Amino acid sequence: MVHPRLHPPHTGVRYNCRVFVLNRQILLIRPKMALANDGNYRETRWFASWKHKATLERHPLPRALCEATQQDSCPFGDAVLACEDAVLAAETCEELFTPMVGCVGGCCVGGRCCVVLWGTTCIPTLSSL
Repeated sequence: MVHPRLHPPHTGVRYNCRVFVLNRQILLIRPKMALANDGNYRETRWFASWKHKATLERHPLPRALCEATQQDSCPFGDAVLACEDAVLAAETCEELFTPMVGCVGGCCVGGRCCVVLWGTTCIPTLSSL
């Protein structure tokens, strides 16, 4: 499963998201529910936070993704991923530091693995191995 960052407009609003992909299928687009807006970070200049806790909507996909995935839409919102042997919840950056961390809710519905996804990407190089 891969989870690239993406900034898809959804119903005319731009969200900072993670996209969960497995076997060329988009399982979930998970928008951030809490944005960093202090110190060096000003996410609210560019993105809105998702305000609909435990809510999913259908997100229409652009033509190129429709052709690549054979999907015309995918789930968009706050959800956990139920797999055969695990239920996964995800947090991204600032969400981990909120008073009611979303993974707590994920654990309440059976989540056993909470994945914390940071905004930076580390690409290993020969010097870092």
